[in-house]
Amino acid sequence: MFFFQFFILSLILLMEIIFYSIGDWGKLGTGLKATAKSMDLISQENPPNFILSLGDNFYPNGVVCSSDEQWENTYKQVFTGKNLFCPWYSVLGNHDYILNPQAQIDYYLEGKDSRWIMPWKYYHVTKTYEDFSIQLVFIDTVALDLTSTSMLLPRDVIKREGLTQSASDKQLFWIEETLSKSKADWLIVVGHYNVYTGGYHGSNRNLINLLKPLFKKYQVDMYISGHCHHLEHLSDSGVEYIISGSGAKTGTTSKIYQTKFNYESNGYTIHSINKNILKTSFIDSYTSQELYSFEQEQKRNLN
Repeated sequence: MFFFQFFILSLILLMEIIFYSIGDWGKLGTGLKATAKSMDLISQENPPNFILSLGDNFYPNGVVCSSDEQWENTYKQVFTGKNLFCPWYSVLGNHDYILNPQAQIDYYLEGKDSRWIMPWKYYHVTKTYEDFSIQLVFIDTVALDLTSTSMLLPRDVIKREGLTQSASDKQLFWIEETLSKSKADWLIVVGHYNVYTGGYHGSNRNLINLLKPLFKKYQVDMYISGHCHHLEHLSDSGVEYIISGSGAKTGTTSKIYQTKFNYESNGYTIHSINKNILKTSFIDSYTSQELYSFEQEQKRNLN
């Protein structure tokens, strides 16, 4: 009987996928070191299958090239835990755009590191397991939301990188096309700029107008972002919004109508997912304790 119970438990564990989300981590200091240490500690019992890097990967201005010293100092020499050597699916933040955003793509294309994945500024990945599938849609909110970007980036950077309305429209078309074709059991969108927040950047009216209708129409389960330097869970119209932007920095926040939880210290999120349930836990970097968690049930492919 014991062997049978152990075998069943093993099967259940095998069917559960774990991933971490960490944003705005690219500043070497106490916060980043605490976050990396906590991720290493937690991963010894809950090893991630992959990690989501939510942008502002390198402060203050991104990296110059694929051999910039920050790759070593802020990334490779910091996240050294053996279980953190898994795919890091990454997006660009506004700070990453200032010097050379292409360098973070080149780092992947040149095979500089086995973990780092960023094939383009926006892309998608579908992961198929024994009895369920996950589609992750990574978007470039800096290029999509020109209103915010015009206030955050210098004009010469905007011009140099071709951040135009035409480029924004092209990406929005790609986002809708990708979401509309998804057959995955779980559909998660990942970007840098927040949609809703009680944090200092405030809810993003432009992204609400652009993305909320698509999220609702195509049954997106979750949008994960950084940008604001705190932890937050918000819920609106059947979509869960996660802010995990305190990998290195911290900021203030307050509650808005959509807020279910917020926290103003360094931390990150852990997501465990199976066929039926997605659980999200918010972790404090200094104590490695779970601050808050919630579960959501599968809503796609139920028929």
